[in-house]
Amino acid sequence: MSLAVVDASVLTAFYAAYVALAERLNGTLITGDGKLAAASGARCRFDLVG
Repeated sequence: MSLAVVDASVLTAFYAAYVALAERLNGTLITGDGKLAAASGARCRFDLVG
């Protein structure tokens, strides 16, 4: 398993856990945070709501 490098100015430790889980499960992360959804480096799909 490899880790993606994600924009650290957007990704807090709290969000990192959810991004890592979505990547591990090949899932979609549903969020209301536009900056998180637009962050580069994550290997999961984001659905932006709100």
